[in-house]
Amino acid sequence: MQDGGSPDLGMAIDSSLTALPAPSPVPAIALALVLVAVVAQGLTGQTLWLVPAGLALALYAAWEWPGIRAMPRLLIGIGIATVVAAMISRGNAQPAVEAVGRAAFFSAFPVAMALLREAAVTSPLMLRASRYLVNQPPGRRYWALTWGGHLIGLLLSFGALTLLTTMIKQSNTTTDTRVHDIRERRMVTAVMRGFITMPLWSPTSIALIAILQSNPALHWIDVAPVGLALASAFIVLGWVVDRVQFRPRTTLAAETDPGPWTAVLGLGLLILGLTVLCVGTAWLIGSSLQLATMLVIPLYTFAWASVQWRGRGVHGLKAVVGAVDRIAGAARRGFPAARNETVLFAASGLISAAALDLIPAGAAPWLVGQFAGHSGLFLVVLLWLVVGLALVGLTPMVTVALFASALGQASLPGLEPIRVAVALAGGWALSVGVAPLSNSVLMVAPLIERSPMEVGPRWNGVFSVIALGLLSLGLVLS
Repeated sequence: MQDGGSPDLGMAIDSSLTALPAPSPVPAIALALVLVAVVAQGLTGQTLWLVPAGLALALYAAWEWPGIRAMPRLLIGIGIATVVAAMISRGNAQPAVEAVGRAAFFSAFPVAMALLREAAVTSPLMLRASRYLVNQPPGRRYWALTWGGHLIGLLLSFGALTLLTTMIKQSNTTTDTRVHDIRERRMVTAVMRGFITMPLWSPTSIALIAILQSNPALHWIDVAPVGLALASAFIVLGWVVDRVQFRPRTTLAAETDPGPWTAVLGLGLLILGLTVLCVGTAWLIGSSLQLATMLVIPLYTFAWASVQWRGRGVHGLKAVVGAVDRIAGAARRGFPAARNETVLFAASGLISAAALDLIPAGAAPWLVGQFAGHSGLFLVVLLWLVVGLALVGLTPMVTVALFASALGQASLPGLEPIRVAVALAGGWALSVGVAPLSNSVLMVAPLIERSPMEVGPRWNGVFSVIALGLLSLGLVLS
């Protein structure tokens, strides 16, 4: 793992971070405890670990409650009410144990990814790779940005959108207003279309984690090949739509030297190394890939941050101490900012686990039976339902987790788990790029001073409708 580079760049980033006032350590400690407890529970199988996990998650939500938006507040209230109703229905406290376990798991996984993001965002290698992608000549720029959004998203999650969109804003310096707007739209949509395909296969995506958690018989290796093929198809479709909408009239050179291509190669090796470590750890300890990922990522994060210190001439124990201090400080600042997403993930876990007790026995088989002989049509309805609810403001985190739980607990004739996973992951992926209230759209729009309606439906509407139509056709014919 080599990630040396410009000491001045790394120091400048660290200086800008340390200049910020330090918030309370309580949220960071609470989420770190959730992560540790969830991993310990997964490794030992002891449900006793869910007690500190649940208490720490409740402390975090209570501490950050004043800054949480209305929708996550409403959903956490619905989640708690659902758990209480499930306990009454079953006549014991077991639904609460199951719901807390899933809520803690859904919350812990993004915590692990947030740690990784803190190491990646200050990496000189990551910055060089991003600059290389953004400054490609027009003929190669779309491919570079769409695959860049996809690959960097594996490490940075939503941070990839922030990083690349900010660089796009800085690099788009043409004074021709029409050319400026078209170039900005093409570059931003390229990044978004690459990023949104990540949930289809990525082991670091909360979307796939939610689906896999709901069906223990389904494993990542079962879904990943189909998901990666579908992600690649969507990326190609995005390029085709871009070429049709904005046919190039002239060939222009890049305005800025993008730098060496080896930065992207280094990024690819980092991602490959992380994937191999996660898969290998899952095999060695006999656990799920999700649990292995939460175990590996914190260690990988501190190793990566230590290498960055070595690139600045700091070695040995001092490099390790510097890495721990920097990641801890970044978590202290960053974890409170993730309050809405964290509470939303927790609410999704509560609702998807407890709601099963409130669904009449045999309801899922009965519903699927209404589409007897037409299981593909049922999957199309499921796909469009996820997207449709996202368009009116209901996040796919909730709908996908709930649908996956309801369908994953029953043996449904003619409805293979992989097809259900593809339909749900496809609905998640295509909704987050077009729904004006999705996190990705809400994050990108202010960075380029555009409205969510423009970045979502107007810019990605045609692509999303075509992709939905093609995926629907594939589900019917499969």
